[in-house]
Amino acid sequence: EDVEMEMLPISGFLEDGTLENPPKEPCCSITNCLLCGFGCATCCCLRNLICRRMVFAPPSPPFYFFKDKEMWRIPIEIYDAGSEFTSAQFQKIENKILDIQTFKIPTKRNKEVACVYVTHPDAKTTILFSHGNAADIGIMSFHFELMAETLKVNVYGYDYTGYGESSDEGKPSPKDVFSDAEAAYSHLTTQLNVDPKTIIFYGQSLGSGPSIYLGKKYPVCGVVIHSGLMSAVRVINPYVQNTPWYDVFANIDNIKDCQSPVYIIHGEDDKIIPVYHGIRLFRMAPVTVKPWFVPNGDHNDIELDFEQEYFLRLKWAIQDFASFPHSDTKLTKGMQPIVNQPGTAANSKHPPNDNVRKRIEKIKSDTLGSVPSVGSPTTKPTAIDLGALSEHRQDAEMHGLVDGDAKGGGSSSVDESLVPTSA
Repeated sequence: EDVEMEMLPISGFLEDGTLENPPKEPCCSITNCLLCGFGCATCCCLRNLICRRMVFAPPSPPFYFFKDKEMWRIPIEIYDAGSEFTSAQFQKIENKILDIQTFKIPTKRNKEVACVYVTHPDAKTTILFSHGNAADIGIMSFHFELMAETLKVNVYGYDYTGYGESSDEGKPSPKDVFSDAEAAYSHLTTQLNVDPKTIIFYGQSLGSGPSIYLGKKYPVCGVVIHSGLMSAVRVINPYVQNTPWYDVFANIDNIKDCQSPVYIIHGEDDKIIPVYHGIRLFRMAPVTVKPWFVPNGDHNDIELDFEQEYFLRLKWAIQDFASFPHSDTKLTKGMQPIVNQPGTAANSKHPPNDNVRKRIEKIKSDTLGSVPSVGSPTTKPTAIDLGALSEHRQDAEMHGLVDGDAKGGGSSSVDESLVPTSA
């Protein structure tokens, strides 16, 4: 508990993650009017239509297409430049290290979901990746490749109904999203024979919904929530105490029953889904590893502007996940991974040592100094060698030396001013 409070020195929250003194809103406030209107629209069978306009934003046209079981995608330099593009400009995805397969799989709601499976020859872990609302697996495939090469993992991505090559172009729905995620997990475990104990559910932004939903139903190695939301209604009004019946992606409720350890990543300066969403999800998860609240991190820039530390911390989280019992022992609230037991680096309060600081900084400079960003228009994403720095995790954590690039990053002390005082 001391460690948890040290990581999150923020007042105003009760132990269960709710606000200590939530402000009282007038019944006629704008936010309440919006929520009331959404409830009425749900009664009138307009819920999916409203969600398509407010929640989902599938790229149109998609950033990829399938041809002869191969993926063709927009070149990264065209995407970075924000230029208009045509399918004639697409390039076939090719990689000398990774094997890349494409699939179209059926769902229980009689839809068809497009999937891409990126495998590394040395992988022991598979990430089931649920992307954000304005992406598709075409543009995410660059990140999938970089993740697979850097972490030596397999990455399985899928498009929701209404996205990309999946069914019902432009017509996603919350129910379909959950059905799509179930289909992807089933395909991964039953058709591709991946052991659930080696799977990590990774949800970014909107993808936190299906990832936490799967985490509630299936015990796996771990769950990563990147810029996740408490629920759709709470993005509009964070002070809602009880989830309304018409709410969608009620992660704050579902995460209480998550059967696997959870790792939270959230930018402190996130302007789309503010950091207090990540804080409350962290509080409500039964079992967690050390979270990362990123100083100066926004909603869409963490894996780009803080690329090296992002992958380093993700590698450590995967190691922490593996240290939990995943078979005979039931996870209980407050359980910690072996590497975070008292006396190890994560709990140490030793003062910084200049010699250690210089050694860590030199390792970082030698190892990570000239790695291009995934968003660079002139370079293809390149795998990052994390080996040397990973070996010095204990020194880095003990002395608070895990810093980001020039824009910031690293261990966070979430300031109380980040929590809103009114809706």
